Amino acid sequence: MATSTATGGAQLSNRQRKLRERQRATLDPRRFPNQTAFRQAERRFRLGACDNPQDPWQDVVDFAQPECNDPQRRADLVELTVGYDVRQDRLASWGTGADTPKAGWSGEQVFAAPRAYGLCSVPGLIVLPGLLTPAAQRYLVQRCLRDYARSPNRTNLDAHYQIPASGVWQHYQTAAVSGVEKEATETEADSRPEKDAYATAATPAGAASAGQAAASTPLPAASQLLRKLRWTTLGYQYDWSSKQYHPEQQHPMPPDLDELMVAIVRCIDGTRPAAHSKNSDNANNDHDRPLPMHSYAAHRFRTEAGVVNFYQLRDTLTAH
Repeated sequence: MATSTATGGAQLSNRQRKLRERQRATLDPRRFPNQTAFRQAERRFRLGACDNPQDPWQDVVDFAQPECNDPQRRADLVELTVGYDVRQDRLASWGTGADTPKAGWSGEQVFAAPRAYGLCSVPGLIVLPGLLTPAAQRYLVQRCLRDYARSPNRTNLDAHYQIPASGVWQHYQTAAVSGVEKEATETEADSRPEKDAYATAATPAGAASAGQAAASTPLPAASQLLRKLRWTTLGYQYDWSSKQYHPEQQHPMPPDLDELMVAIVRCIDGTRPAAHSKNSDNANNDHDRPLPMHSYAAHRFRTEAGVVNFYQLRDTLTAH
């Protein structure tokens, strides 16, 4: 078989060389004029993994273990001092469901000791590695599946099926407990979730537009339906076809999620390079004193919209 010498002396077959050329062609921005900088970076990363399979993470910065980065990455890394220790807060709306009768979590239950880092090469970037405790992460995963992905919030399934008002996760659990994979009955489809400030908002207008077609499509098995769940929108509903938010389709944000976001903004409000950081001068353009990198005015911040993405084991979409 004919071979061709690639960069670095590795031998590639003609087929491999042509495949590599096609992969490199995907980096040409002229081929994707509407592609965002994020997608272009994702393409470069995937191509880098093909070019160097021994170390596909060579350009990745490890914020969890800064000392494990190579000298070039460490020189770019800036240790930051957070503006506020969120462990002092109390998140009053966390754990208000029937399964957790004690309302509210302490800040120490939700947050680990806050650490913050930035990059000299990316001004304005603030990374808070490992900020949420494992218990808080499990709580949010449960909320995403059980509560956020149900009416009135829109999901990718609404255009195709008449989803039970109790949500996909409850439908799946009901089928699992009964031991039978069943289609939703008329009674189940007409059921309504418990009334509360978050669940009683009006049904999105988008559900009505696809209502007739969705109502006539039988639900697949509960486990299959759960695997088909890809996203749900919170607050202002997002139209993926037009890539716009609809001001007339706003639902209340989950209070626990709003509290979490405000606490994180409070944490980075006034964040500045640590005085002992070797790169503090670079981060501040050689000022004599470390200056705040941000002033987000946390007391003026409020959450209005969000998108929850659900990933399956075989999905390839990079987290963002």
